[in-house]
Amino acid sequence: ATAASAGTIRAYIADFAVSPADTANLKPTLQRLLATRIAGDGLVTVDSAAEADVIVSGSYVTLGKMFSLDVIAKSASGKQVAAAFEQGESVDALIPAIGKLSTKLKGDILSQVKAPAAAPAAALQTAPSAEIVRKPASAEIVQAPAAEIVRNEATPGWYSQRITGVMSG
Repeated sequence: ATAASAGTIRAYIADFAVSPADTANLKPTLQRLLATRIAGDGLVTVDSAAEADVIVSGSYVTLGKMFSLDVIAKSASGKQVAAAFEQGESVDALIPAIGKLSTKLKGDILSQVKAPAAAPAAALQTAPSAEIVRKPASAEIVQAPAAEIVRNEATPGWYSQRITGVMSG
C-alpha cells in the first residue's frame, strides 16, 4: 500500500469471489493484479477498507473455457461509483483482461469520486517556484552542410543505366 497524499483517491481492492471453487489460489492473485494496475494517476491502493475512499470488489467466473471478470467500485458510504467487466476465452487472456478492466474502472473512479481535500496546514504552504531555463529551439537545430544536401549536376534529370548481367524483358 502507498501513503495517500492530498488530492489522491484511496482505493481498497477486496478479495475476488471465484467460481467454481478457487483451486488455483486466484483470489489473492486477482486482487494483487488489479491493485498494481489500478494504482497511479491520482489513485492509490490501501491495505484496509477502513482507510479507503473507494472499495473495489470483484468476481471471476468460469463457464467451460470462457471466463468473466466483473468489478464494482463503491464509495465509503456504499454508493456505486463504477462497474466494469471483461470476458475471455482462456486463462491466457486473463492478464490482458485485467489490464483493460483496470483502465475502465480507474477512469470511472477518477471521474466520479472527488479526492479528499488537502489539510489546512498544507494549504498554507506554497511550493517554491522553480525557474526552467530552456535554450531556444533554433539553438538545437543542426544543419548539414549544403554540399551534402544538394548536388549540382551539369545536366539535371534522371539517368538510366543498364546493369551488366541482368536481363530484362
